[in-house]
Amino acid sequence: MAVTHPAGWGPHKVESLRTALTAHAVESALLLSEPQAAAVGYAAAERVEPGAVVAVYDFGGGTFDAAVVRKAAGGVLELLGTPQGLERLGGLDLDEAVFEHVRAAIGPAWEALDPADPAVFAAFAGLRRECTSAKEALSHDTEVLVPVRLPGAHTQVRLGRVEFEETIRPAVLETVDAMRRAIDSAVVVPPDLTALLLVGGSSRIPRVAQLVSTGIGRSVPVDVRSEGCDRRRCRADRARGSGCGRSSSADRGRPAFPVAFLPRPRHRSRRPVPGRRRRRRRRRPRRR
Repeated sequence: MAVTHPAGWGPHKVESLRTALTAHAVESALLLSEPQAAAVGYAAAERVEPGAVVAVYDFGGGTFDAAVVRKAAGGVLELLGTPQGLERLGGLDLDEAVFEHVRAAIGPAWEALDPADPAVFAAFAGLRRECTSAKEALSHDTEVLVPVRLPGAHTQVRLGRVEFEETIRPAVLETVDAMRRAIDSAVVVPPDLTALLLVGGSSRIPRVAQLVSTGIGRSVPVDVRSEGCDRRRCRADRARGSGCGRSSSADRGRPAFPVAFLPRPRHRSRRPVPGRRRRRRRRRPRRR
């Protein structure tokens, strides 16, 4: 059994985790940093030669981790340099950006609400869930309407992808800087990387991949999903154009651009086509 922890944890936190596992009779657990675990999952799905260097960009819900690993001759993935972590930055902060946008759009009606009211408290929780769904939808939609159902305020707030991406740009650039520091500490250059893994739900945002590719100086061809998407879901995402990006042996050879599969009509339309004469079928005489 393996237990993961943020890459930025020092020896004291790691030892505290090990002590807690020992207290629950889990002494034999293998402790891995989250980027190491992501690289292990990638190596299990793809062929990774000994000596290959993999950079991991892990933008999860609560924290961000960046690390560089190398596959040793014995198949073990060893850390190179010093992993970088941002414990105060994650997908929840992006959700908060959408929430703040909605609150600013509501205006004075928001200030009139009483947070101590149980109905208002429950409405706030529902609104936060809607903001999270809106953030996820913007990965494949150009704009969304966030439904607002508050006591005395029932409306919808529009949010475009461009506006959202500009709002989160400073936070994403901070993660790119951390990824660059991890690569520099490993004493490697981007062309020497075998792969650059994007892990975590927040890495699904298209602008994140663009900024990482520009900031690191190489393309981002690999995207590993930590939420455990299956093969059918990945194909459906690519058909919608959202680009799950997780490749498998069954999907190799397929076109890289979005493909839309249209259902075949059951019956041919009987409506006349403009500019075309409709031929009349001759009736055959009945045999007597």
